[in-house]
Amino acid sequence: VKILGNTADPHLLARFDAEAETTGKLQHPNIVTVFDYGHDEAVPYLVMELLEGKDLKHVIEEGAPLTLVHKVRILTEIAAGLH
Repeated sequence: VKILGNTADPHLLARFDAEAETTGKLQHPNIVTVFDYGHDEAVPYLVMELLEGKDLKHVIEEGAPLTLVHKVRILTEIAAGLH
């Protein structure tokens, strides 16, 4: 579950709502599934699929060396999700 803590900024709130609605319509193995989104007592929330493992940001931050094959696999999965 993801919540938006700063609801005072109307632009941020509109962006959160738009992203939640758009992502909720997508269905692809390389894109996290959004099960529900909305507002509870004026607090925006997003309920997403729970995935095991590390996200790409943490993998990059750790700086662990990745083989070329692993890098290409990651990029292929990203490209497939974007397509």
